[in-house]
Amino acid sequence: MVSAQLKDYTSAERDLNRSLRYLDTAYAHYYLGEVYEKQGNVQTAFQHYQTASQAGGEIASKAQARMQGLTNRG
Repeated sequence: MVSAQLKDYTSAERDLNRSLRYLDTAYAHYYLGEVYEKQGNVQTAFQHYQTASQAGGEIASKAQARMQGLTNRG
C-alpha cells in the first residue's frame, strides 16, 4: 500500500500479488484493482474489483462503486 501511495505502481503490483499468494483477501484484490486502474489496465482492474465485490461489507461496496465507475467510463 505504501508503494501505491508513493505512485510506485510496479512495486505495489508485485507486493500485492505476493500478498495474494499467501492470503487471498478482498482488500488485496481491491487495492490491486486500484493499481491496475492507475496503470491503465482497466480489464484486469475490473476483474480484481469483481473478486473484491463478492466479499461483502464495506470493501465490497467500494469495489462495486469502482466497477460502476469503470463501466460508465466506457
